[in-house]
Amino acid sequence: MSRHYEICILLNPNSEKFRSEEKMKNIAQQIQDRFKGIVHRMEDCGNRILAYNINKCHKARYFLLNIEVGDNAIVEIEKELLRFDEVILRHLIVKRKEAE
Repeated sequence: MSRHYEICILLNPNSEKFRSEEKMKNIAQQIQDRFKGIVHRMEDCGNRILAYNINKCHKARYFLLNIEVGDNAIVEIEKELLRFDEVILRHLIVKRKEAE
């Protein structure tokens, strides 16, 4: 059974713009290929100021992904793609009722 999720990813703004866009395209491609998911929306929200510093950064580049994957795939996505990447400062995964 597949469910809808929204993933908010904060990327290090000190990395090059091209590198961060390629990183997000790579994550979306892996979700489709490896985890048999559907990416409904990938949105670049740009750079924003953070409320507090994260890894000595006061700004972050925000990306939103709306995806549809199986129940067990979201744990693997978090573990393999998001958790141990030096470009990703923080991520948040929220379960949604439907894709937007």
